[in-house]
Amino acid sequence: MNSDFEEFEFVVGGSSPHASGEPPQPTGSPILSEEAAFGRKNCANCTKPHSALWCEECAENDVGQLRVFYCTESCRAQHAAAHKHVCETRRRLSRAVLIFRELWTTFEEETFVTSVCFANERNGKVLLTLKDRDSHERAWTGNSFLRQFPGDVVPGNATDAVKKAVLFDNTCSEVVSVGIPFINILLKPITKDIKEAEVCIKDPAMIVVLTHGSNDSHLGHCVLRVTLQTGETFAIDFTGAQYGWRNQLYTWNTYIEHRAKTVNGVTPLGTTSLQESAVYSLFAPNSIAKATRAFRTNIVRDGLVRSLVTYFVQHQSSMKDLLSLPGSSFVRERAQLVNFVKDSIRRRVQELCDLGVGRPYFDRNFEPHYTTTAEEGLKYQGVWLSKEQYNANKGKLNALKRIWNKRLSGSS
Repeated sequence: MNSDFEEFEFVVGGSSPHASGEPPQPTGSPILSEEAAFGRKNCANCTKPHSALWCEECAENDVGQLRVFYCTESCRAQHAAAHKHVCETRRRLSRAVLIFRELWTTFEEETFVTSVCFANERNGKVLLTLKDRDSHERAWTGNSFLRQFPGDVVPGNATDAVKKAVLFDNTCSEVVSVGIPFINILLKPITKDIKEAEVCIKDPAMIVVLTHGSNDSHLGHCVLRVTLQTGETFAIDFTGAQYGWRNQLYTWNTYIEHRAKTVNGVTPLGTTSLQESAVYSLFAPNSIAKATRAFRTNIVRDGLVRSLVTYFVQHQSSMKDLLSLPGSSFVRERAQLVNFVKDSIRRRVQELCDLGVGRPYFDRNFEPHYTTTAEEGLKYQGVWLSKEQYNANKGKLNALKRIWNKRLSGSS
């Protein structure tokens, strides 16, 4: 296999078993069964099982499968006062998770770096190839390391589940490292406590595995464990789509029983961020991982978080106010907020691209680097070759080097 390529395999639930020694097959479902999600459906008032009524105000169908059950209208009425605070806090949390999902998905799409090329599909398996397309050409021409998602990444006929699995693959730690400022604005005002939890997942509906090289059959994964003022504890899994899971919000016990094989640890929010900062400090200055992290951190700070703050200042409101609005008012205000922030994210990405940030270049020794500041981007604006200039000298390494050195000297 060409060294520029790494082949990945998307394994779809229901496909034939792997041979002994290979990673486990997906055995789960995109959503939990009613029994798994709701248990015995005990009445919240009298504990009678198999109850058929539930509170519509805090019932969740979009980001999770949550219900508070009642056996009769009489029990619901008797429990109304006791349920009121639980209902309000659950509703705010569900709404916050919905907003987070919408905005974080846009952030991931707009800052997608990995190149993925469709290979083929056979026996219920979607084969993808991951590669750095024309890496040397991009350094000569300064093409951005960003990819258009999904158009430049996966085929147009790919299912939404496959697209989401590609988008969120290996990104779970990003939420609790790069995404902390977003968590602080969106989730902290409505929760009592937020922690990070590292788990080994089980029963994925879809997995991404390397078809060449080692694979981790333990499937380590990072989620949030949030505790509300009521004492209820929930798991928030913003990147579970990489395993084919549709929901992001679960009661903690449900997640641990049905989505996690083991819990490796629960730590304060910020632990992963500190650990990753230490790791990134060891990377070479010209590392693409370092440049990518700097770019994405900038987008979270100046595209996502700043626009959220601006929106609430302009509307003389707060996130908690928004999450507490009546149904139709929330739908309207949420749409306005989400569109405002999405536009800001895209605008900030374009601004950085226009400034030349996130573009590869060669130093005088022809070692590859990536621009991380506007100053670097400006310096190399006059050095990078046009597509036509590169094509005219393609395959003529010495000629390319002479042109590059001449331009580089002129920019100093």
